[in-house]
Amino acid sequence: MPVAWPIAPFPQLPTSVGSSETLPDTALRTPMDAGPAKVRRRFTSGPRGIPVRFVTTATNVASFDTFYVTDTFGGTSEITWVNPRTGSAATLRFVGVPQYTPLGGTAWEITCAFEILP
Repeated sequence: MPVAWPIAPFPQLPTSVGSSETLPDTALRTPMDAGPAKVRRRFTSGPRGIPVRFVTTATNVASFDTFYVTDTFGGTSEITWVNPRTGSAATLRFVGVPQYTPLGGTAWEITCAFEILP
């Protein structure tokens, strides 16, 4: 069962700088001995890549750490959240582990990557 995204005061949307979305790669390219490669569709939908960045406080980093380690069992559970680009409900999964970077004072940066499941 998917885990809900942490509630306030944790940021509900990522910082726009450093966040992006990648379309799913559904094509299969086969090189030919001569001429252009053949291209066909492998499947009709696939996961979209979505690396995100949050600028937040040390308290929120601790909350996110608990969310990642405990609630999502080290990033293995699906998450219900919103697609930051569209604002619509989405089911996501972590791709890799989050990284925490101090920015000075009480400010911290959290960077992580998700895939939006079809």
